[in-house]
Amino acid sequence: MLKKEIYLSGVETSFYTNSNKNIGKYPTTKLLTKNKTKMTYLYYKTSTYTSNAKPNEKTINQWKHLADKSNWRITQLPNGFYQTEVNDPENDLNWHDVTRRETIEGAEAAIDGSIDHFSKKLEATKGPKVVKTFE
Repeated sequence: MLKKEIYLSGVETSFYTNSNKNIGKYPTTKLLTKNKTKMTYLYYKTSTYTSNAKPNEKTINQWKHLADKSNWRITQLPNGFYQTEVNDPENDLNWHDVTRRETIEGAEAAIDGSIDHFSKKLEATKGPKVVKTFE
């Protein structure tokens, strides 16, 4: 006759077997004591990083460059579309394509939207601004 023990959730369940057949209708159950093997519990933690860390100086300089309209241009492609381009801050001879639009008005609106976007990012680096004070 063999005694089998199973440890589940801090509870010891034991029952006796004979040739892989249970003797008795129900297994016996008792709480684990200090002398028994301790249970290992796995805990996990999830978190979201929501920091407003200030960007480095290189990033701020790039945003300043992108927020200046004199660094942008519009070129017409062979297929009739218009492409917005911004010049490289380190080399004025290199231009990087940004968007393509069907009309020149659409291309200029895309440039204005990009300038507005980067201007807001620069404004956010200055920290919170006071909108109302109380006496």
